[in-house]
Amino acid sequence: MTGFIHSRAAFHIRDFHRDLKDVLHAQNVNFDDAAWDAQADRISLAILCLVSNTEFLLANGNLASCKLQTEHHFRLLSGQRRLPTGIMTSEPTSFGCLMILGEATINRATSGPLRVIFPLIATDLDPHEHCDPELFLRDRAVETVENGELEIVNLAPDMSLSDRFKLVRTDSLV
Repeated sequence: MTGFIHSRAAFHIRDFHRDLKDVLHAQNVNFDDAAWDAQADRISLAILCLVSNTEFLLANGNLASCKLQTEHHFRLLSGQRRLPTGIMTSEPTSFGCLMILGEATINRATSGPLRVIFPLIATDLDPHEHCDPELFLRDRAVETVENGELEIVNLAPDMSLSDRFKLVRTDSLV
């Protein structure tokens, strides 16, 4: 029996910055590298917002989509949680970094459809540093957490940037 499947992101956001700057240099476009680097996190957040909630049609006619997420949608502040195997753990203590996850459904001839979720874009962006504080919720009433508290990051498919360059739910702006 497989306990988990792990995959690597298709690319890291820093590769985008490097490659785009290389193209601009090759095309003799003048820009300030230091200014770009100083704004790289803001540019990265804008890209994550643009890519999140994108849907596309696969060659076989199936739909796939992208969404902004973190490695873990919650983190334990205290206590332990029970894994499906029955083992108790105090992990995760961190959300991990912001990322774009892809999701696709694969139709199989021998059995029903298989939903696959995989990392597309990795970043080094800490959610606490780049998300509006209102996106974080604390909870004690979870069956799998014993004598503890957890924090949940409440991301949505449609995310926007606030005037302070913090991620916010687009539905909260209405």
